[in-house]
Amino acid sequence: KGLRNGGVICVKENVVLGGTFVLDREDNSVSRTDAEYRAVFEQAGLQVEHQLKQVSWPTHLFPVKMYALRPRVDGDGAKQNSEAAASPDAPV
Repeated sequence: KGLRNGGVICVKENVVLGGTFVLDREDNSVSRTDAEYRAVFEQAGLQVEHQLKQVSWPTHLFPVKMYALRPRVDGDGAKQNSEAAASPDAPV
């Protein structure tokens, strides 16, 4: 409801290249795989329009990816309802 028509949501996150999510107890952060992020975007009714991997990034850190997201639209051009995904009980 807060995104203008044609608007884009940009997400920049650490991405785990293999395996599953990683919990860093030192800074209480969670790094997920690309597939896990895409599943979250899908549940939220978003589609990936474009993605980039951060260049010139230190190899000892998790890679960083940037995603440009737009609301998914159905066959007739209407935005899909993502209210079920917005439920606090929906799995993440």
